[in-house]
Amino acid sequence: MLRRTIASGRSCLECSRRKIKCDRSLPCSYCVKIKAACVYPPKRRQSRSPDSGSVSVTSRLDNIEDTLRVLSEDLGQIRNSLRHLVSFSASDATGDGEFLQTRPSLPHGKCVDTGLGSEIEAEPPIRANSALDSAKETIERQHPSPVTISILWHWYLDTVDPVLKTFHTPSVQKDILRVITEDTTVDVAKQCLLFAIYYSSVTSMSSTTCLDKLNEDRSTLLERYRNGVERALARVDLSSSLDITLLQAFTIYLTCLRLDSRGPTVKTHLSTAINMAYRMNLHRDGTTQRLSVLETETRRHLWWQLVTLDTRTAEDHNTTPYILKPSFTTQFPCIIVDAGLPSPSISNATTSCTFFQLLHYELISFTRRIIFSDTFNQANDYHILSPIHKHKAINDFRQSLETRYFSHCGSINPLEFITAATVQLFLVEMKLAVCKPGQNFRPICVEVLQRALALREHEQGQKWLWLVQRDIEWGMMELLLDDLCAEGVNEGREEAWRVVEQAYGNWEGDETEQETGKWAVIKASRTRALTVRGCASEVVVSKGLELVPDSYGPVPVEELAEGTVTGELPGDGTVCEWSMEAFEQYFLALGAGDGMSNVL
Repeated sequence: MLRRTIASGRSCLECSRRKIKCDRSLPCSYCVKIKAACVYPPKRRQSRSPDSGSVSVTSRLDNIEDTLRVLSEDLGQIRNSLRHLVSFSASDATGDGEFLQTRPSLPHGKCVDTGLGSEIEAEPPIRANSALDSAKETIERQHPSPVTISILWHWYLDTVDPVLKTFHTPSVQKDILRVITEDTTVDVAKQCLLFAIYYSSVTSMSSTTCLDKLNEDRSTLLERYRNGVERALARVDLSSSLDITLLQAFTIYLTCLRLDSRGPTVKTHLSTAINMAYRMNLHRDGTTQRLSVLETETRRHLWWQLVTLDTRTAEDHNTTPYILKPSFTTQFPCIIVDAGLPSPSISNATTSCTFFQLLHYELISFTRRIIFSDTFNQANDYHILSPIHKHKAINDFRQSLETRYFSHCGSINPLEFITAATVQLFLVEMKLAVCKPGQNFRPICVEVLQRALALREHEQGQKWLWLVQRDIEWGMMELLLDDLCAEGVNEGREEAWRVVEQAYGNWEGDETEQETGKWAVIKASRTRALTVRGCASEVVVSKGLELVPDSYGPVPVEELAEGTVTGELPGDGTVCEWSMEAFEQYFLALGAGDGMSNVL
């Protein structure tokens, strides 16, 4: 091919971009080699009076232009990378951004060893972009006034801490008082914990309480404090953090987020929290690590709260938990009064502030053995149980709780009562699910849901129901609606509908529960049941529906099985009386006529 020589001092665009020597032919040898179009920059007009200074400037300009050409091509790649980042400033301005963004897990991503040969894949770190100063200013602006902080903290101590314990309360109270009295700032981890406390306190409040105590709408407060937690979390790298305060805040946040459909999905970020716990060795009991009593008890509570959250989230999504039993040795917390730490003594079970949590941790540990698949049981080294053996296991577990805890209750204490009632209701619901209730068990389903609804009227104890009430009522609603979807079973149908609609109406108006997966299942079941019922209209429920009769007394099992009884709350007596007399009837009736009487 015919080639001609170009004037010296000029290189073609391709050689300039590659920063290689050009032979200044047209086309040059390099462009011929790579089969590229050889293009030279246009010849510049020389000055009429050129001098050495202008030649130097021209040369420098040539170099700058060549460099800009190379950079312009690389900008495309940079632009693609930037698309994956969260625009922190824009989200901060609107308040609508989701700061807990996590990218899809990569096959070559880091994993946390659980000690089983299997690993939980770690999610990429939760990051924000470089506008951290703006985030810090926004977080501090979102802090409530000292008066509001005081109200929220006292509410937390009274309503949240007895049922959701993740930290040593007296230690955190020092930071709270410092913020209130000195108006000082704390580090990022404590900022995150403070907002988690605000968020959980509002989560446990009713809409009326929020207006009365804080003069603001509940949904507004939830969004404000939820965003506060998320902004604080966005400033740290949770994928490598070993800060237990961050994990405490993150656990509180995720536990409450499960009750708030307007935030991110709990399941998306739960593995991040579990991976943090494994990195901190929370899955190993503190006694094997020579830790103090304070550290051991704090770590036990935090670990078992994560196990509880893991189990309930798996139930919500009809999956299996992440955590496997062989991967941890962490024991249940001891029954210790919080104020006694760090030099505590084990207290009486019925007077301890950990009573509710301890029994529910035991319930969760037992639940994992009963409700999940055989594959999950094999992975956890649990026995594979038939329905008959599951019934017997539930009975044995209930009797164990009666012997170790409930039988020692001498008088009605609100927290004891709520603990006994909720645990017993969960067990009856579990047994109903195992035996797949039909016509014979519809009256029991109705009565158990009535009792769950009646707990709302327990004035002294209702403040602790916020964490478990949804799980109890929704579980029973699912069972009853599935039963009502069955055609041809009309006995007790209208009574069942009245109770279901009473429960449905209580939750339908709660905006924070909308669009959750579990609620969608309930709505779909109700729609099917209404179709079977042959009506498209709502079932009319009187506002004066009487759920609790005036009198209380033991009822023969035969009558209970026939559906002639309604639920009630005891007027006096002990927790053990309600559990032993009322729930004993449920368990006996559930074993009648199904071939399991010999084991129940």
